[in-house]
Amino acid sequence: SLYGLAASEFDVGDAATYPLQFQHFFLQWAYATVAVTIAGSAISERAKIQTQLILAFATTIWIYPIIAHWCWGQGWLSPFANQKSGFLFYGDESNNFIDAAGSGVVLTVGGVLALVGAVAVGPRKGRFDGKDFKKNNIPMSVLGAMLLWVGWYGFNLAATRGVVGTAGELAGKIAATTTLSAAFSALTM
Repeated sequence: SLYGLAASEFDVGDAATYPLQFQHFFLQWAYATVAVTIAGSAISERAKIQTQLILAFATTIWIYPIIAHWCWGQGWLSPFANQKSGFLFYGDESNNFIDAAGSGVVLTVGGVLALVGAVAVGPRKGRFDGKDFKKNNIPMSVLGAMLLWVGWYGFNLAATRGVVGTAGELAGKIAATTTLSAAFSALTM
């Protein structure tokens, strides 16, 4: 495939053969922006805006679509791949890599790029001088956490591709898991 785009998550194709193409494109765009946000947060305040724009452009145009194609399209990790043999082929049917809501694709791409970026730009100024950081606005931090919590419902539930029938049952389990995960993570603070 051309740079991993043909038959990938960003290939919008023909409306007649794939009627939900624009909804799928929007979902993948949202996933790509999360990966860019994770990576950009690691180098914020330490890199120039041009560097962050290059990172965002390279991630959304080149890096993320290739990884998404490998895992969710017809790539070598996809459980839907047509390949039966090859250097990177693992099992009889597929490589059995299943990533329902993006933890293996979105968060790994963002995390690896964040690590590379953080190592490249070095530590923040004042990181090792022993002074405490100035406290931020606690109500705004709580509001941000609540908005992030609500946003995760859309992120996680979109993976079911619907809320009717068995997809609805799965969506209910995902919503409950998301709620419990967020609620109990507050206990770790």
